[in-house]
Amino acid sequence: MADLSGFNIIVVDYADAFQLRASLMSAGATVHVVSPRGALVLARHRRIDAVFVGLAMWRERHLCEQLTALGVGQIIVTADEVGSERLKVEREMRTEPVLSVARIAPTVFPAF
Repeated sequence: MADLSGFNIIVVDYADAFQLRASLMSAGATVHVVSPRGALVLARHRRIDAVFVGLAMWRERHLCEQLTALGVGQIIVTADEVGSERLKVEREMRTEPVLSVARIAPTVFPAF
């Protein structure tokens, strides 16, 4: 990945945002993972080089139109192998619970 030192990037929170954030940060970028409203607040008050927007949020268009009006470019993020890789890692990390189920035979007490 290229050297992104000095870049300010927003990731509008979506399912795999943490992986994208880690990759961008390892390349030297300053990354903020925020809600759509948070993205607009940051874009109004800071110099933002790019905003990564999930496909579902992009389809709503309202956020992207406002970011464009503020002069901030957007990169649309779609679900791909990154999501399935994350799922695979999470499944490997998950430990199977130890369940012990004992069959208890009903006890009959004589009536007094």
